[in-house]
Amino acid sequence: AQPIERDLPEAAKPVEEPKSVSRYARLAGKSVAVELKNGDRLSGKVVATSQGKVVLESSAGRMTVRESDILN
Repeated sequence: AQPIERDLPEAAKPVEEPKSVSRYARLAGKSVAVELKNGDRLSGKVVATSQGKVVLESSAGRMTVRESDILN
């Protein structure tokens, strides 16, 4: 008797956790004012969000702020 060959399904790929979407992503292109945990207040246009950071652009230039430093 000959062995039966079967096509085995590829190993299941691990399910990737969905990347968390910044709560500021929906505000991209809009002007915002935020208060930081240290009491500072920043305002500017949200130009980017990535990896837990928000990039604001104002007349003073671009500022990158960690979302964890922003008060809710």
